[in-house]
Amino acid sequence: MIFTPRVTSGILLSSFFLTVSVQAETSPGAETVQVPPILVPGGDHRLMAQVLQQHVQWLAGRISEAVSKRHADEPSLPEVRPFINEAARFFNWQETKDPVTGAWEKPSKTLLQTAERLASLDPLLLLTQACLESRARLIKLERLEHLAAKFPALLADDNPPVLKLMAAAWVWHVSGNRTITEPVKKARQECMDRLPALFETSLAGAQTPQEADATYLTIRYGYGSRFLEDQWEKMTPVLQQAAGPEWLRDTLLGQVEIRSAWQGRGDEWSANVTDKGWKIFDEHMKPARDHLVRAWKAHPAVPWAATMMITATMAGYGEKGSDERVWFDRAIAAVFDFDDAYDNLNWAYRPRWGGSHEKMLAFGAACAATERYDTRVPSRLFKIIKDVAKELPDRSAVHQDPELCRQVVKLQQALLQNAKSESDIHYYRSFLVANAFLARDYATAHEQYALLKQPIHWEADARLKEFGQLSFLWAGMLEAQDVPEAFATLQKAEAAYNDHRLPEARSMYQELMKSPPLAERKKTLKLARIRLAAIAVELRLATGEWVHLADNERKLLWQPDWGNGWWNYAEGELSYRAAKAGELGRIIMNARIGREFEVRARLDNAAELSHPQFGVVVGHFWGCGTYATAVCGQTDPDPKSTGAALVEHAYDVSKDQQPFPAILKPNSSIRVQVTKDTLTLWVDDQKVLDTLSIPSVISMPNMWTRADPKRCLFGFGSNYFPKGESWIKGIEFRRLDTTK
Repeated sequence: MIFTPRVTSGILLSSFFLTVSVQAETSPGAETVQVPPILVPGGDHRLMAQVLQQHVQWLAGRISEAVSKRHADEPSLPEVRPFINEAARFFNWQETKDPVTGAWEKPSKTLLQTAERLASLDPLLLLTQACLESRARLIKLERLEHLAAKFPALLADDNPPVLKLMAAAWVWHVSGNRTITEPVKKARQECMDRLPALFETSLAGAQTPQEADATYLTIRYGYGSRFLEDQWEKMTPVLQQAAGPEWLRDTLLGQVEIRSAWQGRGDEWSANVTDKGWKIFDEHMKPARDHLVRAWKAHPAVPWAATMMITATMAGYGEKGSDERVWFDRAIAAVFDFDDAYDNLNWAYRPRWGGSHEKMLAFGAACAATERYDTRVPSRLFKIIKDVAKELPDRSAVHQDPELCRQVVKLQQALLQNAKSESDIHYYRSFLVANAFLARDYATAHEQYALLKQPIHWEADARLKEFGQLSFLWAGMLEAQDVPEAFATLQKAEAAYNDHRLPEARSMYQELMKSPPLAERKKTLKLARIRLAAIAVELRLATGEWVHLADNERKLLWQPDWGNGWWNYAEGELSYRAAKAGELGRIIMNARIGREFEVRARLDNAAELSHPQFGVVVGHFWGCGTYATAVCGQTDPDPKSTGAALVEHAYDVSKDQQPFPAILKPNSSIRVQVTKDTLTLWVDDQKVLDTLSIPSVISMPNMWTRADPKRCLFGFGSNYFPKGESWIKGIEFRRLDTTK
């Protein structure tokens, strides 16, 4: 089967074949998708780690120089310099990103303590302390107030312009998403007023190639870049008249123009963009292209402009004779492992931009074929598989091709072999377990699972869950893998259950429960018990009767999907305990109810519980990102936003949708009915949502129609749970469509 050129078709992924020569094929007779190999540079080629390290060294040098000039006779100055050298990394958010896991590093306790001792010496050190506390998620309003009081000194004339820009952009950003006092508001406004001029003086002060590169990196990996994009209308004329290196000015102008273009166009699919939106898009993309082409020609040794040209070319504003791949090659010729270049080309290869899933996967295979395990380039294959899977009704379909599965396992084994530290070994071994299981290489998954010295890494477990493989399922299967006869029976039982051959599946699970070799295999037996409970519920649902979970069923079948505060009580009662207001929680009943059903329940919340919320998840199944939630109560971050609405997943009510009036009482009764892709919600026997179209709130509505309705589950939960404990009691449900 050949994929259609548009993702909205929702056609399921069939087989495709990726070879080491980075060629992708579809079924016999289909057109072959070719992606050129990625040119692997020599050992002396610049990598992103080197670029970032050089920038941090430069930044630390400028901060140390400024502080030293003001405090040459200060006894603690010898301690200040090494502190700055270590702390300056946290002004560059990319430099503190773990190259293996992608996690953000937090400042050590020792570094925070040193900052506490030295901060009073100089405003730049106070800024550094605030930055460290922010990255450690410890910053308080008092610190921002203190910083605001010292803010005029931060912009003193003896500080280099680029440090002033960095400081002003940091204060502007950090103070923007919180409740702040008048002094902090005043400082933030001063930042906004001063930043345009600071950009001008910083660009003009970049007299040497090193200073120009460092200035750009300070803007890009600090918060100057965010200010540019947020204040693009104000900043465009400022940059146009700024002095300094041509490539630097043109790169920033290109970035601002692209932002302006997309702001005017909107993020709608092309068919929904207005004529005005297209006009604005054209007015800004043309100058963006001109700026970026000039910037690249002026300074091809950096990847910034070439990478943004991938996006411009994708949107139809390229340079004659240079497609997206040409600009990608130019970008990685400058810095081989620059993440944005790979991200932008992969996005350009998506079906919605005229590419295909085959092309995306072939590009992923090309990344793996570089074998540059000292970078994240080979592991791009995993990210691309995930990107493709998100556009499929059933994400697990991406692993149907045996050759792709073989490459996945081979790549993960190579990454494990090249791991340097114990933490990296555990991380890669965990992912080898996950990816081998998804590739149905159960022998490798079982072998590596046994070698783990601690529980599987949470990110690997999350990847399995993304593809519909919950921990009870994959752990139960792996535990039985070395008992061939039982494992074969388990595979057949799973196949029968997935195919809705319930009596046949039940017989095999019962057989497994009695199997002597499995007597001590607790995870395998748990899997069998969960399936038997689900089968019992699904057989009752098939009759159309109202179902109330028996005690063993509710213990086995309620599966928390998000949030750690769910509690499962006797009589089928659920509660969610939120430590603070605004938490998200979701729990799924792990027996298939289908897409047409009814559920009823009641709340039993304390009267003092402020802003109670209730949500019913519909159309959910593991490994599929398409479902909706009927929400009653608080419908967005504002506690005053009460009402009822149908939303995608557990997100806020969209800007083009207003919540319907509804009052949720501490003891309200709830009833939800889903029929023919519409939802109706009653609260206290009053209809508050009347046959709303479920696909209308889904960002990719065709995904809803393509997903297998027989697999659908329901559950409870949404955003913005109030602080305290919310109760759901008297839960009953029934299937409305009982046809085979």
